Amino acid sequence: MSKIKSFSWEDPDTLIIQKSQGKSRCKSSNFLSGGNKFFHAEIVGDEVHVLTGGKTSSRPNKRHIVNASGVYRGSKGA
Repeated sequence: MSKIKSFSWEDPDTLIIQKSQGKSRCKSSNFLSGGNKFFHAEIVGDEVHVLTGGKTSSRPNKRHIVNASGVYRGSKGA
């Protein structure tokens, strides 16, 4: 069972991950820098996957991974 209960955005700059024991934060500058925009986010196991793409793009092209502790784990192609 996942440690993550839910997630939300505190403001445009911070992803808040609600866990069974408290919460973690991750700065969105990890995945929204360089002219990218947010498309979607979802819980996958003990991670949050954030889908982003270029500001003029109609669909996402990157999947950014944040673990339950709020640590940015990198990105993959969507």
